[in-house]
Amino acid sequence: RDDDVRSLLREGGWEYRLSRSVFHYPYPDPKTTLQDVASASNLAKLPCYAVDGTLPEAMCEELKQIFGRDSTFWKEHRYNSLSRCSSEDVGYFSYTHDLNDTNREITKLDVAIRHIQKVASAHFPELEEAKYAEWWAHCRPHASGHQMHYDSDNEGIGGARHPICSCVVYLEGGEDLGGPTLVTTQRLGDSRLSNQGWLVFPRAGRICAFDASVLHGVVPGRGLKRSSEARRVSWMVAFWRDVRIRPFEEDGLPGSSRPLPSTSGPFEMGKRRYTWHQQLRLDGSPEDALRKLEVPATLEAVVPVPVPNVWEPVEKEGSLPTESMPEYDKCFQF
Repeated sequence: RDDDVRSLLREGGWEYRLSRSVFHYPYPDPKTTLQDVASASNLAKLPCYAVDGTLPEAMCEELKQIFGRDSTFWKEHRYNSLSRCSSEDVGYFSYTHDLNDTNREITKLDVAIRHIQKVASAHFPELEEAKYAEWWAHCRPHASGHQMHYDSDNEGIGGARHPICSCVVYLEGGEDLGGPTLVTTQRLGDSRLSNQGWLVFPRAGRICAFDASVLHGVVPGRGLKRSSEARRVSWMVAFWRDVRIRPFEEDGLPGSSRPLPSTSGPFEMGKRRYTWHQQLRLDGSPEDALRKLEVPATLEAVVPVPVPNVWEPVEKEGSLPTESMPEYDKCFQF
């Protein structure tokens, strides 16, 4: 139905769109290697990196309980998984941990964050400089994607500042449940659209890390959904050298980079009452939990799937600009 799509995009004033090779994405070829992809892309190091088998089974199950489809986390943040895939009250919201604060309570999420940091450091050694970890989560139906965007402090309000690296921990999903993460080489300030892109497919326990300064998003799932109740669930962690933690305001609403409440009891402010965080309390000592973290010596690398073209012109006879970056609202990014 490309002609129908073209007509709608033309009416909306768009001149460029994510390509058909993105929306009709190829599935992974088990014969392809990382060296094949990097060589074909003419890059010494891809901007994204993914591994299987490094998330301990017990940790993965705990994260599924915390962020599972029916968990209190979504209800207490009034997350709408059908239309907005964000909070009904504020849209985007996140929590931030000060990694160097020795007086702060260590929770199950802190232990998971430290593990992810170790795993991602194999590809991004500068993560040793991280002082903060900001996280957020999503629970999406199969056909729900995420607009192309750059990770930035407070959604870029006051100017764009990027984390060192962003990581996706897939908790639910598969080639038949939810679409892949699309990572490109396009950065703010580039003079033209980038046409290099790679796909990482969701799979429970998989970790994907990528350069947080590049344009990325989630492609809507192809084909029939597994079931109407199934969700693609992911937990994202961004590592920062410096970022502001923004306290809850008097209304108690969630927001960007909030501090994690104490697990000792419910957190109440304004008309809001949160209890979801109480399940984050560690059963044993933090020292024991952190000491037990082990990253396998040999990681099971996942080969990102290259996309032939990220962008294409809306008009058949059109072409991509080679000497200038088109205006933001001229590019259809969903």
